[in-house]
Amino acid sequence: MLNQKFIDIVKKILDDNKLNRSELALIWNVNRSTVTRVLNGSRPIKLEYVKKTHQHFGIPLEDLMF
Repeated sequence: MLNQKFIDIVKKILDDNKLNRSELALIWNVNRSTVTRVLNGSRPIKLEYVKKTHQHFGIPLEDLMF
């Protein structure tokens, strides 16, 4: 359930910034299928993804932490 909070925030970021999963993959330094799996909940969320999301988009870590 806590992972869902991070997933929802990332999906909102993608929508608000008109980004696709490939562009997010570049930010996270992973491939697109990894982004898809993370957003589907089938792959664990790494702290690295949280940090890079915070650094790139300026979302407070408190809001992103799961």
